[in-house]
Amino acid sequence: KVPAEGVASAEDWQFEGVQVTEWKRGSVVEAAWGIIANHGGGYSYRLCKVPAEGNSGLTEECFQNTPLKFSGDKQWVQFGNNAETRLEFQANYTTEGTTPSGSMWAKNPIPACDQFDGGYFDTSPVCQHGTQFPPPAPGLEGYGELVAAPGTPTFMFSIGDYLEVPEDLEPGDYVLSFRWDCEQTSQIWATCSSIKITE
Repeated sequence: KVPAEGVASAEDWQFEGVQVTEWKRGSVVEAAWGIIANHGGGYSYRLCKVPAEGNSGLTEECFQNTPLKFSGDKQWVQFGNNAETRLEFQANYTTEGTTPSGSMWAKNPIPACDQFDGGYFDTSPVCQHGTQFPPPAPGLEGYGELVAAPGTPTFMFSIGDYLEVPEDLEPGDYVLSFRWDCEQTSQIWATCSSIKITE
């Protein structure tokens, strides 16, 4: 529902039928994301407990107070909901030079094509002139869409990670923030989901 003043702000929007995922504190969970325009760089996951005033009280400072750690040393891609298509490979995680200090950051494992546009202006989703770094597995490369069909994804997979849920979290309603700091462009992309932390 659009707020009364007519301004569609995500902070004030009354979302209906929101899917809530339950995570047990102290557990290892899975999270995944997809690309339609591969700008390289890397990403992190953070949690913020929903304050008394609701979603309008969520802040970047709150998310930075609870950055999540990646568990293990593997990432994976999966095509659709079929877990049998899952392919694991070596992850590239770091805690150096991150914000907040010591938080974990993951490298986007899918290389764009080795050219100024990352492959967007190519006629094929396969990189014709090499990739910006070695792909983690055959076929995991490219920009994610082509200029001939903007908005139509060529990556039909999600990129997944294993995350550690802190043992000391207070049970309740949280928001999970996914923050992607791009490399090929000066952009930050973000999205979120609803999480309930249980004992």
